[in-house]
Amino acid sequence: VLEREEILSTGIGFGVAVPHAKIPTVRRFIGAIGISRAGISYDALDGEPVRMLILIAGPSGDNRTYLGLLSKIVRVVRRPE
Repeated sequence: VLEREEILSTGIGFGVAVPHAKIPTVRRFIGAIGISRAGISYDALDGEPVRMLILIAGPSGDNRTYLGLLSKIVRVVRRPE
């Protein structure tokens, strides 16, 4: 995940970051959510602090599920409600 973050920040804006990585030793998709009420300095696209981190790790070979998960998360967090 840290190697992926060095390529480009996963801070997508709206106070959300979605750090993610495909890892050969991971057999199925797993995730975790972290909340920071104070916010975390995170080089996000909009320059704002991140208050929610949604971490995803998945197997290297399942690009369809991987991209689908990322897409769904982005759609949900961009909704104002």
